[in-house]
Amino acid sequence: MNTGLDYKRDIELMSNDLTFLLKSSSTCKKIPKGTYLFQEGEDACELYLIQSGLFQISKLTMDGKELTMRISKKNDLIGELILFADKSKYMLSALALEESEVLVVKKSYLEKELTRKASLTLEFMRFFFLYFSVQAFLFRLGMLKGPGFPVFY
Repeated sequence: MNTGLDYKRDIELMSNDLTFLLKSSSTCKKIPKGTYLFQEGEDACELYLIQSGLFQISKLTMDGKELTMRISKKNDLIGELILFADKSKYMLSALALEESEVLVVKKSYLEKELTRKASLTLEFMRFFFLYFSVQAFLFRLGMLKGPGFPVFY
């Protein structure tokens, strides 16, 4: 579905240094179709960069219905973390819609590196501000289009 908007993938919004930090510290993981990479409420200790495949990012509503927030694909980050917080939990779930592969970045490593490199910390904060602003916009767009409007970008 085309929303009429042209979006850059998450990785395209980052500097080479931040991209290198994420990729150099990661391990590769294959996710079978129909498998959850993570689920809402689980301990959040990893961030994921999609290398191939599609993921449905969703949230459960108060009445137990699943609300699709977005569909993420290659070069998108998923598993948004509350960095520098003890016992953070995933706020959303990620279901593989097809055979997929992700790069796994450990929260502990990312926190350590960002603590050491102030310029990357500032960039990381700016990236996530922009990221969450876009997600909020897409959520509002979906709400305006009505229930069941999937946000593909």
